[in-house]
Amino acid sequence: MTLILTNVTPYGVVMAADDALTERYGDFVRILNGATKVFAHYGCHCALATWGAGALPYRDPPYMPVAIEFILRGFIRETSEVDRVEILLDGLVERLNGEYRRPNGPAMIDVAGCKLVEGVWLPFAFQIGNSEDPYHWEPEIRSFRLRQMRQPAAFNISTDEYPIANGIVNTGYWADAYFDGMVAAAMSSERADRVPGNTLEDRQAFLACAARAVSDLHVAMDLSKSVSTRISSVSISSANGAVHPAFHF
Repeated sequence: MTLILTNVTPYGVVMAADDALTERYGDFVRILNGATKVFAHYGCHCALATWGAGALPYRDPPYMPVAIEFILRGFIRETSEVDRVEILLDGLVERLNGEYRRPNGPAMIDVAGCKLVEGVWLPFAFQIGNSEDPYHWEPEIRSFRLRQMRQPAAFNISTDEYPIANGIVNTGYWADAYFDGMVAAAMSSERADRVPGNTLEDRQAFLACAARAVSDLHVAMDLSKSVSTRISSVSISSANGAVHPAFHF
């Protein structure tokens, strides 16, 4: 499974992801735990999370596949001093299209963070992908493109209230309905001020808990054996742009 959760909150932005990697060859399937799917970029005050295809083949022979995790790790290290997210993401799109061949399926990267605009840190969101509709049974695969999903703007309870879930979850109705109900209950409680300590750290822990609950449900209901052993998350504060990665076991 892959589950990427993104939440814009009154205190900043949080992204969380599981660590399970599914490999398929014909009718053989194996699950590897320990992959990193969400990454912090300190210079641009943002997080990047990958879902869909797990690897991209090199453009030139012998077309060796490279894990997108490694591609992002290397790119983030090379661009550590870049401080404009638009430059960062334009460079990433150019790298993906220039050095790698198109994979067999959708490969998506969600990006969210906070940008300093006239002295105020405002949440934003982008998406890089090679498909307009990655959830379609036979999605059209094309070159990677950058789309802005949320312009930099202050928290808006009518549009930012619930976490955005992406990924190839493979849970079916029961796990999806469970997650939706859990999110709705938590948010309803928060609106009624029944959740103590409303901070960015609390929301980061909540998102990790949500990802963990869906992951555990896979095994509990025998829907899949792709339970995750670790949840990783990144928060970006709207108070000062501070970036804080964390692991939840």
